[in-house]
Amino acid sequence: QLTTIEENMAAAQHDAAALEREQSRLKQQVEMMEAEKANLEKKVEEVEKARVSNQALMATEVKRLTGQVVGKTEENSQLLQQLTAVEDNLAAKERDTTALEREQSRLKQQVEMME
Repeated sequence: QLTTIEENMAAAQHDAAALEREQSRLKQQVEMMEAEKANLEKKVEEVEKARVSNQALMATEVKRLTGQVVGKTEENSQLLQQLTAVEDNLAAKERDTTALEREQSRLKQQVEMME
């Protein structure tokens, strides 16, 4: 009967040692998972900061480009107005030139008739 008790105690000690090893292994796994979780949370935070930074940069760039487009549009409008004025001026000068040529031709004919 003493041998059975000793065997049971040895088995219980063996089981206890196995449980301690398993507990230690699980504890190590939990620590590794917690470390991995901390790393992932840090990466998520870095990605979020980068996203916010990129968003701010893009907003600034869009604002800058919008300002350039507006400026170029206004400049284009002014140039079109200048072009229209030049074309109108040119048309008026062509009319004046045609009128002068007709007047010159008429005067030339008068001079020829007088001779």
